[in-house]
Amino acid sequence: MFDAEERMIICNRNYIDLFRLDAKVIKPGIRFFDILQHSVDIGIASQSAAQLYAVRKPYIDGAKPSTYEETLADGRIIVISHRPLASGGWVSIYEDVTEQRRAEDELKEQHRRFDAALANMSQGLLMYDADGKMIVRNQRFLELYKVAEADFPFGTTHRDA
Repeated sequence: MFDAEERMIICNRNYIDLFRLDAKVIKPGIRFFDILQHSVDIGIASQSAAQLYAVRKPYIDGAKPSTYEETLADGRIIVISHRPLASGGWVSIYEDVTEQRRAEDELKEQHRRFDAALANMSQGLLMYDADGKMIVRNQRFLELYKVAEADFPFGTTHRDA
């Protein structure tokens, strides 16, 4: 939490741990810019303090809720949410989403591979979920049976087909 003069009012241990900051340096009253400079000094920041500040300043001055991402020097991805205070200043929430993004990327790659396999297999394929609704259909199936996509829409049950 920061006041209208951009000085830290309070932070929790998670903030210090997330950015690997020195708790002896990060104390109430420290200027926001000095925290950014400290993150540069310890090698966690991916840009200079001035560059980091320039990115954040419009969010701070905008006095409206905002959320954006920052990638740290070690590759971690942090989602930063600013919420203005009525008296000036702001509250920030920081969340490490690195593993979530990695899992999302891995899932996208699996989908890409699955789609490529479906598109290139010589057999026609329909797959149904546990409720008996079609969830996968490849182009080869449509070609073999000389039917259109509209004849076999996703969600069709085996009985409907």
